[in-house]
Amino acid sequence: MPPAPKLTTLARLGAGLRLCVTIAAFLSPHALMRLLSPARRRGAWGALLGLYVSWYIGSLHLKNELADFGSDDAVALIERWWLHAVMRLCGVTSEIRMPDDLSPPSPCVLTCAPHGVFAVGHLTYNIGRLRTEKRFRDFKALAGGASVLFYTPVVRELLLLLGAREATQETLDRALRSGRSVGLSTGGVWEQLHTSHEQEALSLLPNLGFVRLAMRHGVPLVPTYAFGENALYKTHDFAMSWREWIALKLRIGLPLATGRLGGPFPHAAHHVYALGRPVPTGPPNANPTDAEVVAVLHKWLREMRRLFDEHKDCLPPDAAARGLSVTIRSHL
Repeated sequence: MPPAPKLTTLARLGAGLRLCVTIAAFLSPHALMRLLSPARRRGAWGALLGLYVSWYIGSLHLKNELADFGSDDAVALIERWWLHAVMRLCGVTSEIRMPDDLSPPSPCVLTCAPHGVFAVGHLTYNIGRLRTEKRFRDFKALAGGASVLFYTPVVRELLLLLGAREATQETLDRALRSGRSVGLSTGGVWEQLHTSHEQEALSLLPNLGFVRLAMRHGVPLVPTYAFGENALYKTHDFAMSWREWIALKLRIGLPLATGRLGGPFPHAAHHVYALGRPVPTGPPNANPTDAEVVAVLHKWLREMRRLFDEHKDCLPPDAAARGLSVTIRSHL
């Protein structure tokens, strides 16, 4: 495999310039506000807040809509001038690896692993690719996200624009019935909580919902693995039992991790998004038995392990040597 690309000084300067322009664009309304008198400034901010609240309430339904939100050009602009610029400044490079002869099945269920601490690599690189890169547009995919994200101001707008929707069963079923693919984290908040910068791991949930979803519609599972996702942050186990209780009872992941200089920005890493070959799930099966689900799971795991072994050279040698750990929280 080719060596990981190195970021040149010129590339870092270009990323810094794009980020500065983006920040200036965000701050320009505030600068204009300072030209107003204090009373008019308060009124203007109040009006803007009122407009956003109206938009927020009126657009809550978008988290379950299948149509694309915004334009592909807007997504590409945000990726280049904001998301990718931040990652480049942090020393993060990105690469896609997929079979040359892979013909994207549509619809299908793209299984996205590992979740990572904050899914930063997925957010900044992978989700937007579903709309901006031809190899991924052919999947016609929507990414599924936790419900809480779509009630978080600003975050919800970004996710909607990139191509994410609320990962409810009703929304996912409608997407597959309409011919669109869906991308899902196989471990959710449980895998997020147990992310380790020292071990590549899958933490599957006991109901194996991603397998049952694909079987219900008779569509293939397409394994994907984000090498380098776990290396973006250093993880800590403090108060793990308490955080596990929160995850189990409230379905909210509270990861404890630190980035560069102990802050929120990721460590330098090479992020490789690798795609495997489709795993057939058979004809549509609305109520598969546990044995049938486990049989499909084993086929998916074999392809996932093959994919990991094929591309683990992009990991640090010690992480590659430890291999891929797979756990299921409890038996079916």
